[in-house]
Amino acid sequence: MNDKIDETRIKCELLLLLRRSKLLNARSILSSEYVIGSTGRRADLAILNGTSFIGIEIKSRYDSLARLSDQLEVYRSCFTRVMLVVDERHVESATLRAGPSIEIWKVDSQCGIQLHRAQEISPIKIKSQLLKMLTTGDLKRALKLPSNSIIKKKELIQVMNGQPEEDIFREVIYSFKQVYSETSSKFWAETYRKKISPQSLQALSRFASVRIENNRKQEQQHAFWDSWREAAKVSLQDNWA
Repeated sequence: MNDKIDETRIKCELLLLLRRSKLLNARSILSSEYVIGSTGRRADLAILNGTSFIGIEIKSRYDSLARLSDQLEVYRSCFTRVMLVVDERHVESATLRAGPSIEIWKVDSQCGIQLHRAQEISPIKIKSQLLKMLTTGDLKRALKLPSNSIIKKKELIQVMNGQPEEDIFREVIYSFKQVYSETSSKFWAETYRKKISPQSLQALSRFASVRIENNRKQEQQHAFWDSWREAAKVSLQDNWA
């Protein structure tokens, strides 16, 4: 594994720690780079473990904390537990930004991870944010409407807003299970009694295949231009000979 302690390495070490601590098991459902609906935010990790829905934000020493307060505001309105995992250089600043409903974990220079501050109060879910986590299909299913019914999402949200918060949250959990159960099962099968590697993490991200393809295209472009520059150099040398 790369000695650089970046976000990916921290994710691997954190998942290993949670697995060793029995906070994760093969029935846990996970997502890496989980898009929190239409909130405009993305959780580095999201974990459904029984009735606990955990949102995890990771800040390596190379990351900025400029957007952290806004990110955590969304996290605590959507998850039942929020973990902020930060490099030791960020601990003091992160502690000032994170309220008492956020637990803070510290990453040391050897990528050791330990609890720095426990959660003091439970996050308070906000109905308007939970509704943003549901797709149009989710809303139709929750309201027992035909999937082919032509109704704008805004109208569906207005109707769903009349439902109890816990019912809306239950729909969020159901949707998460539907989307990520299969990839989570594959992830646990691949990592059974093994270390969790950056490669195995790719199974948890819906964006992994896109990123891999983009990287492949970039490499092809770099190879093309390297070849073109070399050919142009040879051509100029021949012309001056």
